[in-house]
Amino acid sequence: MILCQIRLAEAGSDAEILQRRIEDVLRDLEAKKTESTGLAQHATECAARARALQGACRKIIQGLSPEESEFMNQIPPEKNAEDIETDIEAENARLDLLHEGNPNAIKQYEDRATRIRNLEDKIAEREKNLKKHSAAIAELRNKWEPVIDRLVAKISTAFSKSFEKINCAGEVRVHKEEDEYDKWAIQILVKFRANESLQVLNNQRQSGGERAVSTVFYLMALQSLARSPFRVVDEINQGMDPRNERLVHHRMVSIACQEYTSQ
Repeated sequence: MILCQIRLAEAGSDAEILQRRIEDVLRDLEAKKTESTGLAQHATECAARARALQGACRKIIQGLSPEESEFMNQIPPEKNAEDIETDIEAENARLDLLHEGNPNAIKQYEDRATRIRNLEDKIAEREKNLKKHSAAIAELRNKWEPVIDRLVAKISTAFSKSFEKINCAGEVRVHKEEDEYDKWAIQILVKFRANESLQVLNNQRQSGGERAVSTVFYLMALQSLARSPFRVVDEINQGMDPRNERLVHHRMVSIACQEYTSQ
């Protein structure tokens, strides 16, 4: 019985110890529940704040200039806010040193920025005027270019007919340089031999007699657009061989007879 009483006392002591431990655990559990509730509420508040900040960031990003957007895209994704703040502080320190070394640096920068803006405004104004003048030039060109093309086409037709009569080929066209009107020119193309293609008339490809024949036929093509009772050409056969002289004379007589008949 004494042994049982001793064991009962020990068990009662252990039970008291376990009870105290249970009470401590229950207190800790309640504290953790309270802490968990607070953390859950804090997490909800942080999520709401994060959504608000995310919306504000989107508005800021939408309002960035192209240069600022390009700068933002250059920031490595692994950089956090602290790294960016460190970079900003380092850049500000560099600017402070620059200002101390050259106190007029900021003013020079502002002056250059102002000049750049002024030049950009001038460029925009000149581009506007350029578009305006280009439109006016295009409008004028659409009026006179077709007239020139039709006139040269008539000359080319008369010129080609004269060459066909001597079993050769000729053509007159307008050489056009886009937007460089001072380089526009009348081109005379001739072919005196069957195995050749039309070539521009110059003093390198054709002989003197061929150039003389071409010149006479071109003048006659021009004269076909202007009616006159008679024409006088001095030494038209200068530099021609007998064959070319006969061909030109025959063609001139033929054209003169056609004009006389039509009148």
